[in-house]
Amino acid sequence: MTRARVVMVGPGERSAGGVRSVIAALVASPLAGRFTLVEVETHADGSKWRKLVVATRGIARVIALLARDRPDLVYLHTASDASFWRKAIVAGIARVARVGYVVHIHGGGFIDFYRDSNAPTRLVARRMLRGARGVITLTPSWAREIEAITGRPTTTIPNPVRLPATPADPRAVPPRILTLARLGAAKGTYVLLRAFAALAPGHPGARLVLAGDGSPEEALRLAREAGIADCVDIPGWVGPERRDALLDGATIFALPSRVEGLPVSMLEAMAHGLPVVVTRVGGVPDTIDDGVTGLLVPPDDVPALTAALSRLLDDPAAAAAMGTAAREAIDGTYDLDAVAARVGDLIDACIARGR
Repeated sequence: MTRARVVMVGPGERSAGGVRSVIAALVASPLAGRFTLVEVETHADGSKWRKLVVATRGIARVIALLARDRPDLVYLHTASDASFWRKAIVAGIARVARVGYVVHIHGGGFIDFYRDSNAPTRLVARRMLRGARGVITLTPSWAREIEAITGRPTTTIPNPVRLPATPADPRAVPPRILTLARLGAAKGTYVLLRAFAALAPGHPGARLVLAGDGSPEEALRLAREAGIADCVDIPGWVGPERRDALLDGATIFALPSRVEGLPVSMLEAMAHGLPVVVTRVGGVPDTIDDGVTGLLVPPDDVPALTAALSRLLDDPAAAAAMGTAAREAIDGTYDLDAVAARVGDLIDACIARGR
């Protein structure tokens, strides 16, 4: 029996970030055994010129695939802003070609993007979502907000992660707070630096590891100004092997973002058995049981973040128990094979609707 062909549209291998991580995970999952997956890159990190070239080439390739190969489904990975417009164009092309499509919404700012946009943009967004054979949202609360916009049901499927065979032991390593994110204000990097500066005098030997691209120079400048540069490591963006090593060597994972969807890095930290300190934004509260699998703090609240981090540093046994609970919460619900099976079932259902 011939496998259905699915064109998967989104950031390519030259992109960093959570959306690319999800695409890479799905392509490497059992989903590739159920369908013929054809990746089309419509975004790459770099200059505006490079992004424009990649987007144009990607859209042109979608047109060629639709005209030549007639795939069974187009699978759109979208966030807000430019990502939304790229996928809106592809969705329009798919409608003209009479090929069904799925919209997988990733970006935590999508709801705000929709609400803050002008009427024509909101109209395009509604048309794109209502015209889809399926819409994937990451958490139940997010699903309710999207359904209020479209008046149609969505399917809630969380981001996937691999569960390491052996969890980390936060008690077996020196005190080390880790973040994995694009460095900058949006991900709370500078708030985290200020919180670490406040707790460092009472926790000699503690280190802060800021792993990610973005604005490392600004982070280092602020660390120097706060007198904590000797306690801060900034390794830049790291690949999967280095990421896993950092997670295994950490005591706490922190991600005090201003806006989030369902951050993959947080799920990876939980899968490794780390306690997490994260902000009450986006789909995070749907995932974290405050005080059990992690600690929730308000965004941009340095005292609250400092208190949460200090609480875990001061009680290693409680931190380890929280990490164990976090790993148990990941097992099954967020495991890659389980998520891939749910995505595959949705793809089958969407293809069947077009027959």
